[in-house]
Amino acid sequence: MLVLITSLGLYASVSNPGTATAEGYAITTSSGASETALAKHLQKVKAKMYGSFTCEHCHNQKELFGKEAAGRLNYIECNSESKNARIDLCEAAKLEAYPSWEINGKLYRGEKSLQELADLSGYRGDRNFRNTGSHEH
Repeated sequence: MLVLITSLGLYASVSNPGTATAEGYAITTSSGASETALAKHLQKVKAKMYGSFTCEHCHNQKELFGKEAAGRLNYIECNSESKNARIDLCEAAKLEAYPSWEINGKLYRGEKSLQELADLSGYRGDRNFRNTGSHEH
């Protein structure tokens, strides 16, 4: 019975993924081994993802990684309405769009496929990504 109650509690938080909360949109996809490995690699090379909790494109980017891997990303919140906002870092980066990625000292704007992020960051691991769509804007 305890497992059932705990499981229902976990799913209740993602029952309406289309509504942004102060924490952002709920991530509804799960991560595979490749997504997790890429997220760890991006962490290792100190890649940064800049975005806003109200940005649907930022949410789409996180959905490509899945919930577990997205939690590993060095995500920098740029919306001043968020208690976690780092406006100083966002202004210093001179962003033109969300999401934006800073990888190896270069800024890339718009959603990127996991393949693109792997290429841009020099990732050499398994690329058996579950979701390989690109939504570049």
